[in-house]
Amino acid sequence: MTKQKEIAELKREIENLKTNINSSKEPAIKDGFKSRLVEVQKNKQKIENRKLLFFGIIPLIIIILLLVLIIFSLFYLTKQKTTKPTNNPNVSSNPNIVSQTEVEAIVSRVGMLIDLPKDETPTLATVLDKDKLKDQPFFANAQNGDKILIYIKAKKSIIWRPSENKIINSGPITNIDNTME
Repeated sequence: MTKQKEIAELKREIENLKTNINSSKEPAIKDGFKSRLVEVQKNKQKIENRKLLFFGIIPLIIIILLLVLIIFSLFYLTKQKTTKPTNNPNVSSNPNIVSQTEVEAIVSRVGMLIDLPKDETPTLATVLDKDKLKDQPFFANAQNGDKILIYIKAKKSIIWRPSENKIINSGPITNIDNTME
């Protein structure tokens, strides 16, 4: 039996019980009809509550879950789009290549400490493992995190320590291939 038919049947029974209560003169019979009326009304309420649960709360939960799923999907897609490599030649997807603005900022700071060649932009490198450079005298005092400005045309290189804003070493480039390794 469907819920609508059950509810309709219970409503009819409730009406019949109310009619019997009103027409009955005997208190014991009236009390029996009243207790049966309360029981039928509780059953009707249970069925209506199940209907509310099925047509009210469950769809609401499904809608909320769908909204959460959509929000996380949009967040994920936005995150993927921002980390996707670009085809713009001015922007590198390689994290080892330093951005032009960073080079300009470093050249500006180092330029206040030492005269730099004006006709070229340096290649910028960062000391990541000073132990690999310990055999080369130019890097004897270098520390991890130091920046190396390499001016190929001017054949000059400079080691600058950002944490102290200090020139650690500068000198001519004699063999570019060995310096770049």
